Amino acid sequence: MNNKNKIIIKNVIGIISLILSIVLIFFIIKINLLPNKYTIIIGVILFVLELISFILINIKKKIFNIIGIILIILISMINVIGIWYIQKTDSFLNKSFNTKSTSKYTYYIITSSSNDYTEEDIKGDIYYYDNFDIDATKKYLGNKFNLKFLESENMSDLFTGIKDKNINFILIDKASFNMVFDIDKNLKKSDYKIIYEFYLSEKLSLENSNTKNTFTLFICGNDFAGFNDLNLLVTVNLKYRKAIITTIPRNYYIEVAGKDGRKDTLSFMSPYGLETSIKSIENYFKINIDYYLKINTHSLVELVDQIGGITYCSDQAYYTTHSLVLDTYNDDKGKFYVSKGCQQLNGIQTLTVARERLAFYDGDRTRQKNCVKIMQAILDKLISTNTLTNYGNILNSLANLYETNMQKTQISLIAKTIISSNGNINIETQSVDGYETKDYVHLSDYKDYVIVPYEDTVTTAVNNINALLKN
Repeated sequence: MNNKNKIIIKNVIGIISLILSIVLIFFIIKINLLPNKYTIIIGVILFVLELISFILINIKKKIFNIIGIILIILISMINVIGIWYIQKTDSFLNKSFNTKSTSKYTYYIITSSSNDYTEEDIKGDIYYYDNFDIDATKKYLGNKFNLKFLESENMSDLFTGIKDKNINFILIDKASFNMVFDIDKNLKKSDYKIIYEFYLSEKLSLENSNTKNTFTLFICGNDFAGFNDLNLLVTVNLKYRKAIITTIPRNYYIEVAGKDGRKDTLSFMSPYGLETSIKSIENYFKINIDYYLKINTHSLVELVDQIGGITYCSDQAYYTTHSLVLDTYNDDKGKFYVSKGCQQLNGIQTLTVARERLAFYDGDRTRQKNCVKIMQAILDKLISTNTLTNYGNILNSLANLYETNMQKTQISLIAKTIISSNGNINIETQSVDGYETKDYVHLSDYKDYVIVPYEDTVTTAVNNINALLKN
């Protein structure tokens, strides 16, 4: 091959490298996560390197040609890797932050475990207790079964009726079904069986496409039974790079929106729907919630395992109440020992620590604080370089971790703020508190443990939130 052909080939390779650099810059602009100054810096660096490589491969000395080719290869590798990571990230953002506001719920049709009914036998009278979206449920079941829906004013009467075989079928949501046996110790789960299970998505009127410099995000985390174990308000002021995390005990006892002044705990509110929980918090705290993020327990375990575990630091040594198990309250497999100080936790260990409350003298208050610690530990691990080798799997786990109405444009603004401030966001935490007692829950005749709010702690928290939003 003569020198002229070699020069042509080297320049063609250089042009391909330049095209890849242009494509990379295009994707960086398209994903819109970097501040403009960083995009410009990256573009200038790539252009200078491309220019240097072109000069080197066209110098007649062989050593410069070799250096130029090596430089082109390195630039091309960086471009290809960068394009791959950005495409993966863009796909994740489009999937996770451009969705409609919906929340999925599980429902059961149950009967007595002593009869031989199956799904084919579902017909006639079916009783329900009105603490969920009954209209949507009727519509769904009406297309499948010939049923007459009868409302009961007393949940315990329904379960007694099934046990005594005065009632054949009950329609109930998953969370209520699990709650009943936890509250009423006279009822045994073995006396009942699920003969039909189905899922419905709640359509929320919480769409929020506006990009905001100040906003409040509600974070909730449901356990396998459907109860809200985690309740956080995250108030953010991007202009001043400051956030306040407000922890709310899961048993906080406040009025349920749209239920004529009846009260319930945040945990037991979940069957009424996510929008009801949000409206109830807005009404009680007299604030506006702009976004929500609902965390999925299964995906939390998967995510922590994908990132190689997290570092969790405890102020005390304790055994967890729950075993290292998913989807059950059966804790016969032994407890998990947490030592005082810092330790590594895998996925199921992280979930078990996040669930723990009875090991602490102040119960759910410490659990909420532990959940904040865990979220921070996950975030720290996600932004570390250790995640790069498993990036695709981590994004898949993240995509299944939550439901949210936050849009991609808002995520873009948050990312730019964090990057431009080199991660220096001032995060403060605060808690609301109350006194412990027992009162009626689940809009029923059952009484269970609740926390009645101390108004002064609520007033202080709300004042801090409003002050941050006004800055």
